[in-house]
Amino acid sequence: MQVWITLVATLAVMALLYGVIVLMQRITSRRWLRRPLAPGQRVEVGEGSLFVTIRGEGSPTVLIEAASGNLSLEWWPLQDRLASSMRVVTYDRAGMGWSDPGVTPRSSAQINHELESLLQALGLKPPFLLVGHSIGGLYMQHFARLHPEWIVGMVLVDPLTLENRKFDRLQTRSYPSSPESKVAQLRRLRSFASRGLMQLLRRKLQNSGQWEPLRKLPEPLQHAIFTHYCLTKDYDTTIDELQHLYESITQVRSSGPVPDIPVVLVHHHPETYKHELTSYGLNQEEAARVEAIWEETHRALMKDFPRGEWIQAARSSHSDIHLQEPEIVAEAVRSLCRQNISASQREPAL
Repeated sequence: MQVWITLVATLAVMALLYGVIVLMQRITSRRWLRRPLAPGQRVEVGEGSLFVTIRGEGSPTVLIEAASGNLSLEWWPLQDRLASSMRVVTYDRAGMGWSDPGVTPRSSAQINHELESLLQALGLKPPFLLVGHSIGGLYMQHFARLHPEWIVGMVLVDPLTLENRKFDRLQTRSYPSSPESKVAQLRRLRSFASRGLMQLLRRKLQNSGQWEPLRKLPEPLQHAIFTHYCLTKDYDTTIDELQHLYESITQVRSSGPVPDIPVVLVHHHPETYKHELTSYGLNQEEAARVEAIWEETHRALMKDFPRGEWIQAARSSHSDIHLQEPEIVAEAVRSLCRQNISASQREPAL
């Protein structure tokens, strides 16, 4: 009898501790959502508010679109590099970070509609120079097709392309090659977040190789990034974007011709990326196939831009070019600005 009493008491204490952990995570998340980091601010766009940070002055205005599941504050150090000579805008897409959840589906058309609303609310007028990372690069390709007269150049940082279905043919259990497999992985993480378990994994995550590039950021930014991993709305938004990836690609393809603008494509370092893939469990042959498709799709994209330039990162993987080698992206932006001799004379109405 004594054994059963002890067991029940132990389980009750464990349940109580678990309840406290869940409650504390929810309180922490709510406080975090109420207190966005300065100098960012929330801006009403008609369907909620978006968190945006504007630094610097000048023309063209640089618009930065982050990768899937990433906060805009990852780009703040790069934004600081550029703000001394130009205006730079970063923002969290609806549903991410300190931005309110947005209208669904989270397709490229909806996301670009919200970006246009944000620019109008801020009173920012063309010309614009676009920077897009990963899926953000796909959205920026769409924005450039929708408004070619507004755009003076584009920096695509390891972008997704219209040929992304080529990754679906990969048959590897260790690499989430298709949107469906990535969604399944995100749902598992969302389950952890919804149960208040992310805090228990904090030390393991922040000691992992995945976190290594983020250690370059100041501690308050690292804390903000981890806190957003604890929010289920961020997983819901990322899942929604991936579930509508092919719808987004169709929207880009049907939105108009490719604009005749100078473009710089920054491609990750192949060996670094393949090494990362093998750490996930792929063998050398599988990793090489994944990298070959990345290069194939990027080369095909560059054929659409006669004034395109290919730059290969020296040491970065897909997800961390802006953190590991921000100088590459910064110089690409400056180079396009230098090419834009007549930018100050182009002021079409927004």
